[in-house]
Amino acid sequence: RDLCMENEVRIYGVAFIGGLVAFFSPILLMLYVIMASVLLDCITAIIQSMEAYKVDETKPYKLWQRRKAIRSRGLRKTALKLILYVLFIGLIYSTEIAIFNTSVYITNFTAFVIVFSELISIAENLDKLMNTHKFTFLIVRIRKLFEKRLMQEMQGTDIEEEVKGTNELEDEQLKFNKENLKTKNNET
Repeated sequence: RDLCMENEVRIYGVAFIGGLVAFFSPILLMLYVIMASVLLDCITAIIQSMEAYKVDETKPYKLWQRRKAIRSRGLRKTALKLILYVLFIGLIYSTEIAIFNTSVYITNFTAFVIVFSELISIAENLDKLMNTHKFTFLIVRIRKLFEKRLMQEMQGTDIEEEVKGTNELEDEQLKFNKENLKTKNNET
């Protein structure tokens, strides 16, 4: 009797796990992209902090000294962020299915916002690492183009207006470069 009950629990457990995997299979790729962006952000943050860490030049093994730049608090925050993102996307997807009986792109939009915020963080880490502002500017430019495109879709305007807007982006890039020059001059 105990053996039969134990097998029954295993069968139901496997069926439950299989049902969860089948239910969340449409968003698995989305979850993989979120995980990859969080891990890439973690890696760039570690490299940036190790590069910025002050080492004692008199001692050997400088790379071994830089290991102190990696804090367990930062890695813990990354792990927590990863878990919360996955749970949040899963919750939104489940809510969408429960209410609308299909995905109505709320999950996609939320995942886009999460990945875009991670891309901003990656760009900031790369900018600090390479002492430049090109990556952040690229992300800002992509965001502006996305916002323009979204506004055009909402207003139903023509795409030809986007060509007129490229001068605005060039003006914005000049303004961005001037501000960065001022901050660099103030730092020195």
